[in-house]
Amino acid sequence: MKRVLRNLLHKFGIDWSIAFSVSNRVVQAVGSLLVMYLISKYLTKEEQGYYYTFSSIAALQVFFELGLSMVITQFVAHEFAFTSLTPSSEIIGETTNIARIASLFRFILKWYAWGAVLLFGLVTLGGFVFFNAFSDLSLNVSWQIPWILLMLATSLNLFVSSYIPFLEGLNKVKEVAKFRTLQSVISYTVLFMSIGFDLGLMSLGLFALSNFITLFFWICTNQFRRLLSKIWDSFDRFIQISWKKEIFPFQWRIALSWLSGYFIFQIVNPIVFALQGSVIAGQMGITITAFNGISVIAMAWVSTKVPTFSVLIARKNYKELDLLFFKAMKQSFLLITIGVVSFVTILGLIQYDYFHLFSELGGRFLPVKWVIFAGLTTITNQLIFSMASYLRAHKMEPLLLNSVIGAIITFILTYFSAIWFGIGGIIISNFISTFLIGLTWVTYIFYTKRKLWHSVKVSP
Repeated sequence: MKRVLRNLLHKFGIDWSIAFSVSNRVVQAVGSLLVMYLISKYLTKEEQGYYYTFSSIAALQVFFELGLSMVITQFVAHEFAFTSLTPSSEIIGETTNIARIASLFRFILKWYAWGAVLLFGLVTLGGFVFFNAFSDLSLNVSWQIPWILLMLATSLNLFVSSYIPFLEGLNKVKEVAKFRTLQSVISYTVLFMSIGFDLGLMSLGLFALSNFITLFFWICTNQFRRLLSKIWDSFDRFIQISWKKEIFPFQWRIALSWLSGYFIFQIVNPIVFALQGSVIAGQMGITITAFNGISVIAMAWVSTKVPTFSVLIARKNYKELDLLFFKAMKQSFLLITIGVVSFVTILGLIQYDYFHLFSELGGRFLPVKWVIFAGLTTITNQLIFSMASYLRAHKMEPLLLNSVIGAIITFILTYFSAIWFGIGGIIISNFISTFLIGLTWVTYIFYTKRKLWHSVKVSP
């Protein structure tokens, strides 16, 4: 029986890294479903709009991280390809590579420390300006203290999260994913209790604060504390990675892509909040959150392989790289399709009151006719995300122009659709731009760059 189960898991590409990563995504997905129900029960429709708009504005942390987490994972993985870890978590191998890893470790801690300080000061202030300008005072929603708490916790999280991409670059994906699962269980429990005890918008800040506390505790007590200490002590001022010459030429492209991603994926809710009101913003936010939950589960089949992609690229083992990638992408695409179709079907049944139970919950989402197009956009983005992960594992960012143009067009279409056509216009225009500018263009770049970088034509 065990052998049959093991063969079945292997067929679907499930290893321990994926198992723990998917477990985390499942906890998040189930948690998000329960949160959606609790929000519909304990928060007003107006508060729901603030809740999801809070999340979208807090996501401005990408402006302070500037894509460094992805860059660090790639750089550490490329150096780690020529070293190894002993069972006692001692790093051994080429002295130069170890020293360069230590240089990266010190650099990332300094970067995230400054980023956290700037994030708290600037985004907290910006949030006050935004909500004071566009809030309906007659609704009497108390958002000020919850907003400060959320941004304080988000800033603390930004700093301690610097350890995660570094450990993933050391091929500790399984261990990180295992911790993330436990962290999600704890944090969602805190969120459930906060909403259930009628703490309203404070719940989101308490959720973020619990994420920080669990991650901080894990960093201070886990088995890697000795490893990180040894890496810190391996620093050699004569053997350092140059941010200006090595990291920056890659990072600025990733940073612009990530900033563009904010305008593609996160700017919608603040625009809807400002132009369509908090109620519709809440419907948009909860719908996007549902699809994001499905997406992160399916994306685990690709994202957990990124450090392995980097190692194979460093060793120029392109045949094994392509076999691994295309198998993972196909599995991810199948899962995202099943997830989206299932969600749209269930939501349609709820909104048409077939269950006679969750009519209030169904009304908190966008109408199912628009949700269908949002689901198609999610499936399209999954293919884009997969190809982008493969390309960026080469320590290259060929999607910069695509991301910037996509962000500009998405922002313009969202803004004017919100004014002229309402929420339906936003959803449909977003799908069209994602398919034409996103998928079509990225697919062309993917096959062109893959052929160029590998110097041989390899068919999937």
